[in-house]
Amino acid sequence: MDPNADSSPDHFLLTLPYKMVQGKEILVDIYVPKSNPACRDRLASVVYFHGGGLTVGNRKAWIPFWLLRRMHPAGIVFISPDVRLIPPGTAHDILEDIIDLFKFLSTQANDLIVRLDPHTLAVVGTSGGSLCAYLAAMHASPKPKALLSMYGLGGNFFVSKTVSPPYHGPNACEAHVLTNTFGRTLYT
Repeated sequence: MDPNADSSPDHFLLTLPYKMVQGKEILVDIYVPKSNPACRDRLASVVYFHGGGLTVGNRKAWIPFWLLRRMHPAGIVFISPDVRLIPPGTAHDILEDIIDLFKFLSTQANDLIVRLDPHTLAVVGTSGGSLCAYLAAMHASPKPKALLSMYGLGGNFFVSKTVSPPYHGPNACEAHVLTNTFGRTLYT
């Protein structure tokens, strides 16, 4: 399956600008399934954020085709956006792009061929794209209902504290691993 193809047996591709920054369009690819087995007027969707450590890549880079091939028979839209990269962009720019993407998907995109269901939206990210998925889960509206992180950053992004107070003694690593909170942090 060629991600650059405008259509295939199971989907057609829409490439749209979701925002403008300094006169440059930031694009999103929307892979719309040709089948709609549930005959829904609003389709579920998966937003995929590409890997590349937030420094390289684009919406066509490293698409997990195994996932794309499974979405379309189920009538699920696969969405792959560009976001500004570091440098010259900043982490604040990336967060702004994610928020603007979700605004676009919940408003302007629904005026097009495809109508997305904001209550059945999921996010997926690989590597650095997982951070974008985490940020979408925390800051975007509508909120994603599911998140899949593939090779993403570790830790619990959904709490406002660290695992334990900083310890700067001679055996800092040992002290951190042996704290009572370490195990709870791994499995919460």
